[in-house]
Amino acid sequence: MSTTMPMHTMPSSAAVLQQQIRLLWLSRSPLSVIGLLSGPMLAAAGVMAYFGQDVGLMILQLLPAVTFTGAAWGVILWREEGPSRRTYHWTLPYPAARHDVMRVAAGAVWLLLAVAGYVAVGAMIAVLFGDGGAIGRALPLLLPHLFFAPLTLYVLAAALSTVSDRPLEWLVFLYLGAAVL
Repeated sequence: MSTTMPMHTMPSSAAVLQQQIRLLWLSRSPLSVIGLLSGPMLAAAGVMAYFGQDVGLMILQLLPAVTFTGAAWGVILWREEGPSRRTYHWTLPYPAARHDVMRVAAGAVWLLLAVAGYVAVGAMIAVLFGDGGAIGRALPLLLPHLFFAPLTLYVLAAALSTVSDRPLEWLVFLYLGAAVL
């Protein structure tokens, strides 16, 4: 009588990524990145409309906020789940390091979707306020920056959050160090 245990196949990276995207949605974490993007946009649109300024080009003026949203999302992604609290990853049927990478990739998907929504809503606001031509000319030049800048900071912050239990403190320290230099 053979007492061999059945071998389970390791799930594919695509399946793990799909599950991570789903798990992030179930945790409602992507709502924080959507809120980080929509809050400044709505506030800026209201203030600019009140003072009679060009609301359509608000997408351009909020590029720093969009960029730093990527860094904030990189930290939020692993909030309260630093490396010392991720020992359950060792029990999963997928290598723990690749599991972490798939979670970061899933977070990138949500970030890119949130930025795409930000751009779409900003373009609609521009059209509603009669600035569709200006934003139509600027958007093709702006799109790479709107997606690449927050994604770059997201990857750096997520990498730091993946290996550190205190990523926010490290980000502040790195920022202050760069400012001093």
